[in-house]
Amino acid sequence: MTIEKCIEICEAADYNLAGVEYGHCDSVVQSPGTQVEDEECTMPCAGDPTQLCGGPSRINVFDSGNPAPEIIQAVEAPGQGTWNYTGCYTDSAASRTLGFGITIPGGATIESCSAACTASTAGPFAFAGVENRHECWCGNALGEVAEVVEDSACFGVCTAEHQQFCGNANRILVYEFHADADPTPVCENTDIGNFTLVAEYKNPVEDGPISVNLKVIAVEISRGVVWTLLSVRLWIFLTWKTC
Repeated sequence: MTIEKCIEICEAADYNLAGVEYGHCDSVVQSPGTQVEDEECTMPCAGDPTQLCGGPSRINVFDSGNPAPEIIQAVEAPGQGTWNYTGCYTDSAASRTLGFGITIPGGATIESCSAACTASTAGPFAFAGVENRHECWCGNALGEVAEVVEDSACFGVCTAEHQQFCGNANRILVYEFHADADPTPVCENTDIGNFTLVAEYKNPVEDGPISVNLKVIAVEISRGVVWTLLSVRLWIFLTWKTC
C-alpha cells in the first residue's frame, strides 16, 4: 500500500477520508479516534518505503475536502407522511430496539429502509432504523431496554451511500413515521337561484322536445367524488354546499 493507492481506492469508493495504516476508508473519524503527534506515525509503507503509513495503533489520515455526511433529519413519503429522526439508540442481538429486519440488497439507506418498512406485508410500521452501516429494521414500538446515546455513536456511513449515516455496530438510527393530516375541506355556502338544468336529447324524436329540464334532488360526497341524483322538473330554486 502507498498513500496514493489508498487515496485512489477511497476516492473511487466515494469516501471522504483515506487512512494509511493497513489501508482504511471512511467519511468521518470514528469515536474515540483523536489526533496525535505526527512523530507517532513512523511505519514505512509496504508499497513505498519512502512514505510513512501510520504506526502501531496509529493511522495517517488524508481528507478529500468534501463535506462531511450529516444525519438525515426527515424523509418524505409523498402522499403519506414524513419519517422524522428520533435519535441514536443502543441495540443488541439479545434485545432488539426494533424487532423486524429487512434485507436490502446492496445495503440500506434511510430512504430505502423507511420505504421498505412502509411497504412490508408485515407492516406498515411506525418506526424504521438503520444499523451497522447496512442493516434495516422496522417495528411499532422501541425495545424496553433501548437507550438514547450521542448521535456520534451512529456515525457509520451507509455502505450504499457514503454521504449519509446508517448507524454502527449495536447502534441504530431510528426514524418515526408521522402521517399527513387529512386536508380540512373548505366549504362555501353557495346560493343558486332561479336557474334551469337542461338535458338535451342526443337523438330527439321527430316533432318531439329537444331537451328536458332537470332538478337536483340529492347530492352525496364520498371520498372526494360527488354523486348527483337528477329528476325531471320545469325549474328549481335551491341552496347547496360545495366542497
